[in-house]
Amino acid sequence: MRRTRLTVIAVLVGLLGLPTVGTAGSAAGGEPLRLVALGDSLPYNPQDKCPGCTGYAVLYGKAASKALGVPVTVDNRAEYNSLTSPRLLNQVLHSAPLRAAIARADIVVLTIGHNETPWNITYDRCDGDTSKVSDDQVDWSKFTLACAAPLAQTLGTDITGILGQIRTLRAGKPTAIRVTNFYNDYVGDPGSPPTSWTYTRPIVDLYSKAICGAVAKAKLRCVDIYHALNGPGGTRFAGPFLAKDVTHLNQHGNDVVAALLTKSGYTPLHR
Repeated sequence: MRRTRLTVIAVLVGLLGLPTVGTAGSAAGGEPLRLVALGDSLPYNPQDKCPGCTGYAVLYGKAASKALGVPVTVDNRAEYNSLTSPRLLNQVLHSAPLRAAIARADIVVLTIGHNETPWNITYDRCDGDTSKVSDDQVDWSKFTLACAAPLAQTLGTDITGILGQIRTLRAGKPTAIRVTNFYNDYVGDPGSPPTSWTYTRPIVDLYSKAICGAVAKAKLRCVDIYHALNGPGGTRFAGPFLAKDVTHLNQHGNDVVAALLTKSGYTPLHR
């Protein structure tokens, strides 16, 4: 299919705050803070797709440093390799370097799920492997809520597991965690078949609910980039925010996501 599958491990579980000074935890004594980004290629910010762009994880770190009054180092652990939530959960459970990075993270940002939509994966029950098929050849009507529901449920369960591991590794230390949903890069696109607009929107809605539902269950904040880029009804073309591949973010898109993270605040890192 035409779209480039996202491949970054960006746990955009971030935190960007309002311009206030005075923090709890590591920031209290003016010590540097660490931001770890986890997830797919959205937080990875691939330079071959958006040359010269500054990704939202880095922008978020800069905003956090300014707001909290301490240096913030950004450790971008996102992966540009079609990362999915089952693979990310497995890494969080078993990768010693990643677990060590998370254990040191005062801020975590998580973005995952785009690669698990049935038009991107090859093991779905909707249409199987269509990786070598053009968008015009896809039978979009096969992408139903019924066949996508188990995938969305797995995504939510995996996010719950990832967030649980982050808290375990942080061992009760104050940690700012933010998770984002993802946008629809088909709806409204004049270069895509109109049928793709019809069938992708309900599924992106479903995935967004699965992501933010898992985040709410963990009593954390879900940062809604989906409706910021696709509009309140999820029907607006996200093109103004996307790079030439019509999949990854351009600089404007990264700026918007970073602004949403900043607006979400820094709890529990500020008084």
